[in-house]
Amino acid sequence: MANKIGFGNLVLTLVLSLLTTVTATPYATFPTNCTATTFADIASVVSSCMTSIIQGVTVPVDGAITLNLKGKTVQFAGKISWAHTPGGRSPAEVLIRLTGSDATVIGLPGHILHGNGQEYWDGGGGNKGVLKPKFMRIEKCNGCTISGLHVVNAPVHTFAISGSNNIIMENIYLDSSMGDKPCASLSRTNKHPDVGGGKSCGHNSDGFGVSGSTNVTIRNSRVENQDDCLAVNSGSDIHFMNNHCSGGHGISIGSIKTGAKVSGVHVSNCTITKSENGVRIKTYDDATDASVTNVTYKDIKLEGITKNGIVIQGDYRNGGPTGKPGKVPIKGVTLSGIRGTVRGGQNVYVLCGPGACSGWSWSDIRIEGGSSKKACQGVPAAAAAYCK
Repeated sequence: MANKIGFGNLVLTLVLSLLTTVTATPYATFPTNCTATTFADIASVVSSCMTSIIQGVTVPVDGAITLNLKGKTVQFAGKISWAHTPGGRSPAEVLIRLTGSDATVIGLPGHILHGNGQEYWDGGGGNKGVLKPKFMRIEKCNGCTISGLHVVNAPVHTFAISGSNNIIMENIYLDSSMGDKPCASLSRTNKHPDVGGGKSCGHNSDGFGVSGSTNVTIRNSRVENQDDCLAVNSGSDIHFMNNHCSGGHGISIGSIKTGAKVSGVHVSNCTITKSENGVRIKTYDDATDASVTNVTYKDIKLEGITKNGIVIQGDYRNGGPTGKPGKVPIKGVTLSGIRGTVRGGQNVYVLCGPGACSGWSWSDIRIEGGSSKKACQGVPAAAAAYCK
């Protein structure tokens, strides 16, 4: 156990060190006409400067920062916060939208991007209750790099990456840990009725969501939330490495719905702590024209998992699993070096439809502490030994 804890501390130390060493132009010496200090200044400053700074801005009710960058760099400095919209905001809306090509977004040391999610949280997330906006959508962005951002209290999903290619996200710190607390315990100006009925006020606080995107790299980052750390819903050539996930639902492929295809997801050298699940693949039971192929999880450390260390299920529904797996192919799943502990849950759980899962390669998996109360179903022979 000492080695496991030491590895986790080493990863955390590396991440926090990287978060404070982002190389960027010091804003104290930056040209005044390329620094936006009010929300009204942002559009003109960003459009007129190749490199600009957004510093200490409060975004008004219903406001959003829109960045359409082509070969430009935008840096955040000081505290950037978004005023809460009392009646809620549609999940189709976002607090930051990034589009363009060859763009760079950097968080300077000491900055904070505060979404004031605690003013929206009611335990319902994006499923029910007050409407909540996503934090940042990276949409139709090609050759974009986002680094060093420190995000606090996203209202719902934090980063939504869609229709984009050649994306690098690194040294990111997402902190929605306040959402772990019951709604009644939070000090909020706007107390929405608690519709979640659970212990956590935050919900659907996904860290990184990927849809319809290719060649996405997410590395050296930390996520503290109440839902998937990573959720790959469609896309290819996704790399998730050297990251720390805490408090959520695990590192996930899916949920996979009709028409969604995922190929080439590579997760390596990550730590998952105090989460419901560790390694996770979930496909809808009624999905058609969908598939998951060529997925690798390598060298993953699990600590304090409460539900499933490894879970691959073909019967997923947002309202709860059906127990009847569908036909979505889950092929070429390689797991190696998966080690750690489950507390009160199950070490490995697999539920595949007839012939849906094939071509798996599992090795060096050592998960302890959980039970085997559910028998695996439809598991390929290469993985069957771990389903005991």
